[in-house]
Amino acid sequence: MSYLKHSEVIASIHSKFETAKSSGALFFYPSTLSKATERGFNFEITICPALQKMPVTPAPDFARVDKPDPFAPPYIPDLFVGELKDELDGDEFAILLNKFSIIPGHFLMVTKAFQSQNSPLTPPQLTQAYLLIRASQQSKTPLFAFYNCGVDSGASQPHKHIQFVPTTREDSDDDEDDSRPPVEAYVQGLKIEGDTKVFSLPLPYTHLVQKLDLPKTTISGTKPLPKQALEELSVKLTSAFLKLLDEAVQSIRIHHGSQTSTTGSAATASFNIILTSEHMHLIPRLRAETVEELHPDAAGRAEAEAAAYTPEKLSVNSLGFAGTLLAKSEAEAQAIKARGVIELLSQVGVPNAGDQADN
Repeated sequence: MSYLKHSEVIASIHSKFETAKSSGALFFYPSTLSKATERGFNFEITICPALQKMPVTPAPDFARVDKPDPFAPPYIPDLFVGELKDELDGDEFAILLNKFSIIPGHFLMVTKAFQSQNSPLTPPQLTQAYLLIRASQQSKTPLFAFYNCGVDSGASQPHKHIQFVPTTREDSDDDEDDSRPPVEAYVQGLKIEGDTKVFSLPLPYTHLVQKLDLPKTTISGTKPLPKQALEELSVKLTSAFLKLLDEAVQSIRIHHGSQTSTTGSAATASFNIILTSEHMHLIPRLRAETVEELHPDAAGRAEAEAAAYTPEKLSVNSLGFAGTLLAKSEAEAQAIKARGVIELLSQVGVPNAGDQADN
């Protein structure tokens, strides 16, 4: 078996995406972008009308192992990019294009052998994800990674997979913030002093961040990392993840301790991970979708499909906390703005006990 270099994965994504789209192996759904700024956070709302005709996907059953696994071999040839092997531990991963794509170049790194999406990330998984981000920095096609862990995280499949999406869009304005996910622009704007420790964003929900503080040659160097540098990277990523996870579990315990009833326990915590070249983010979750339904305004009915105005709860995964939400219509996007993006994210996250600002 031959394994790809990380740079080869990144270099092949665009052509593989176009081939898969042309062959019909991949379904691409065009979208437009709307923006909403709240408390200095510039959110994006991706409006994809094709979602109106797609069936609602049930939450994955992490206990079932007998149902078909779309991430198990044999892979669909046009969706299969290649395989990676961790140099330190020997773990193997398959790189697959996302079959149902709203963002061009959206791909997945899946475990070769089945592992549960309900399990935390391992050192090899963190390291391989970061090395793909590093390769994208080298090729000037930056991307970030995210991982939805647990039943309340917004995960769509039980087979363990980390997802990667570009940080730039063809329909976005050409400014500095468009070269990174919205949450990274927000973090940079905070100018937090002494950010070598885990810090919590000043938002109503718990959003924890750890600066990675890696050498420049590790972040965007052009040469492959030697074994010692790989070991140091693995240690730093694992340490950051464990620190974040510890803080997240504490926040869940504090929340549950103040409630007469709970939606889960710290032992079965769900959370979202966002990984960029500079930071690791972890957001603990209480539920997969908002408590209340959105009610798109049907006045004028500019859109023909009745589904554009159907009241429903908003499902949120890591992308929402990265600053990008998904709407099925312009009417739903306006309903999101009217209710407030931060309020909706607060309904699915763990309350931030340290947030003193007005919502």
